[in-house]
Amino acid sequence: MHQKLKDNLIYLGVAGIGAAALTFYVFYTDRTMGRIPQISGSLLWGILSTPVIVALILERFWKHRGRRALWVMLIAAAVINASVMFAAYHQHWNPPVILCSTITGLCLVLVFVVAEKFLSLGRSDRKTPR
Repeated sequence: MHQKLKDNLIYLGVAGIGAAALTFYVFYTDRTMGRIPQISGSLLWGILSTPVIVALILERFWKHRGRRALWVMLIAAAVINASVMFAAYHQHWNPPVILCSTITGLCLVLVFVVAEKFLSLGRSDRKTPR
């Protein structure tokens, strides 16, 4: 499979997850409450940003997909982002989108740096003779 096709499938998967989550929320609240309430900014940001973060990490480190360290970092990044989203939602904190996107961007850069360090530790580019 070509890299461009893999990238497009990852983007399509992320868009599908976001659309499915929003659709589920709309139908669930409409059935239980009879109306669709306004979605909190922190909840909406978490629903949209968590799959995007996971997809960006997967796209960058696709060649390491067989390593356990990558999957641990993916799960950790998703859990941290979701827990921040739930904490902000339960505290009724509704920050501006620019603040959320800045914090998410800084955390994503940190995850990329840490992932690059951990994934490059066990990898050797040269082949050893047997």
